[in-house]
Amino acid sequence: MDTIRSYITNVRGFNTVNAEYYSHIEEWNDWYKGYFAGFHSYTQYNGTKKVERKLYNLGMAKKVCEDHANLLMNEKVQISTGNDTFDEILEKILKDNNFHTRANQLVEVAYALGTGALVEYQNADGQPVIDYVRAQMIYPLAWDNGDITECAFASIRIIGGEEYYYINMHRLDDNKNYVIENK
Repeated sequence: MDTIRSYITNVRGFNTVNAEYYSHIEEWNDWYKGYFAGFHSYTQYNGTKKVERKLYNLGMAKKVCEDHANLLMNEKVQISTGNDTFDEILEKILKDNNFHTRANQLVEVAYALGTGALVEYQNADGQPVIDYVRAQMIYPLAWDNGDITECAFASIRIIGGEEYYYINMHRLDDNKNYVIENK
């Protein structure tokens, strides 16, 4: 995602977290998938020559993340506003966005990669949409004592068979109100 990072830093002038952090996310993703070359690949002398070997694995990183996600985001979770009218609207929005399944999937991946985000926006028809953003596509723009105060979220969109990056930037204005830019 160097293209997104380059846009945020070179074009928009923001400093985001060090690129090394994203290399850690890639390593964690490899562990989550069940194969990290630095651990699972090795050479062994078979008596005549060295041969490449791969360790077997049980996929425990994925299993642990799945189990934790299922404890946190399952069919028993209820989300309520405390107002019956708003609860009906909210339930429709969540259903239209396949929230219970997708949020569980995001929580699982967030456990594996260190973070994730649920980003709400309106589509071209004015309908609320929830974007489920993985760690690789989250770019903090400003933080205070470990709390992220401004952030950019990226998604990949396929339009007419071509791949585009959609960047959603949440920034504070002088009055401490969030201004959301879509690029």
